[in-house]
Amino acid sequence: MLGSSDSLPAAKGKGRTLPCARRKAHAVLDRPPLQGWRTTDEDEVALRRWRGRTGISAVEPIELEQPIFGAFRVHSVSGSVYEVEIRSFESFTNSCSCLDHRANGLGTCKHIEGVLAVLRQGGGRTFRVAAGRGSPRVEVFLDRRGDAAPSLAWSTVGGRTAGAARRFLAPFFGSDGTLARDPKKIEALISAWRVAPASVRRGVRVSRHFAPWLDRHRRERSREEARAAFLAEVREGSAASTCCAARLLPYQREGVLHLAFGERALLADEMGLGKTIQAIAACELLARRKDIGRVLVVCPASLKAEWEEQIAGFTARAGP
Repeated sequence: MLGSSDSLPAAKGKGRTLPCARRKAHAVLDRPPLQGWRTTDEDEVALRRWRGRTGISAVEPIELEQPIFGAFRVHSVSGSVYEVEIRSFESFTNSCSCLDHRANGLGTCKHIEGVLAVLRQGGGRTFRVAAGRGSPRVEVFLDRRGDAAPSLAWSTVGGRTAGAARRFLAPFFGSDGTLARDPKKIEALISAWRVAPASVRRGVRVSRHFAPWLDRHRRERSREEARAAFLAEVREGSAASTCCAARLLPYQREGVLHLAFGERALLADEMGLGKTIQAIAACELLARRKDIGRVLVVCPASLKAEWEEQIAGFTARAGP
């Protein structure tokens, strides 16, 4: 366990907290210059490293038997608490439960950088040796750099534990010898790991942070299945293809499906191509298929009458 004269008070039942990085008052002058819209990935990483040194109030180890390449509970100065997993000091393969880490595509965030700074600050020779060897476990995690994808990092530690890990992971590799990216395979791997023998669980760490990625893929599958079911009903004649009185062109029907079965969808057709009628038809489809009761239309006041007329003209719905 790392320690220093300025270590934070111990958290009862959780082991002593690790020494915190410099306080904000001592690091304000180190803040990277703001770049505005010209920011680069390097600028964004530098900013998160600064925030990690100034915006973290406490870091607690969750896995006491893994004081370096383990999981940590990070307390932000804002009062929020996040969980961070450290698996490398050299590459952006660590992970955090915060939204910024999920969305930024950098592979890091201020909470990860804060933990790395704390570990480096409190480490001595033991730390340097352990950091040089790398994680003692095979790491199964979600690589958030660019498009998020399941990834695997082999441990440098050998022996029977490594052999058990390889045998356990073998069914979850693709034909190319790499970890499968199919969400269903990852779900199966997580389920199998939870009931795996102790030798496997000692040698393999499966990240805690797969859940949001798996949830997103479940939603995508659900939308794809709903769209396929609707189109099958249209082909069979048991459902109308437009859900409104207008006769839509093929590209307009595709636009309706995009809006109705998408998530945070954007329709960006040029002027005059019928975006309004596509939006109305998509809303009508949502009302019939998903019981959507109300839709909010945000538009200039001068267009309110136009929307009301088109809704009344192409659907059986009257105005307010």
